[in-house]
Amino acid sequence: MTKKRKKSKAKETVVTCPYCNQLADLQDSSVVYNQSYGMIWICLPCQAWVGVHKDSREYKPLGRLANKELREAKIEVHTLFDKLWKHKIIKYNVSKNKARDAGYKWLARQMSIPTSKCHIGMFNLQQCQLAVEICKPYAEKLENKVNV
Repeated sequence: MTKKRKKSKAKETVVTCPYCNQLADLQDSSVVYNQSYGMIWICLPCQAWVGVHKDSREYKPLGRLANKELREAKIEVHTLFDKLWKHKIIKYNVSKNKARDAGYKWLARQMSIPTSKCHIGMFNLQQCQLAVEICKPYAEKLENKVNV
């Protein structure tokens, strides 16, 4: 008696570079960081990459591929946005997930986009610039309170 093998239900992930429309390669992050932090999807000609969700058998990307300019913009947004939701943890004694989720809901309303589309990992350059404009005054206000 032979057993039938179950077919894997895992989808094969395909990631396309938004800059050149070529397929990205799955590689260890050591190719860009000289140290391994896990897997990344990368387009070498465009120098665009994105990390992969930990424990993801499908190697699901954390967002969209980003070139140097977009990576720097995302870092700037995260610097500001993270201050806001982390302050919420302290001020209202809520969990990290609850504070971050509330932060993204607020940011989505401010940017006039659906909450499901509001994640810094998915933002393009223009969305990052808008998010910086929105978050910066609030983050600066928090810094001023701390420095008083």
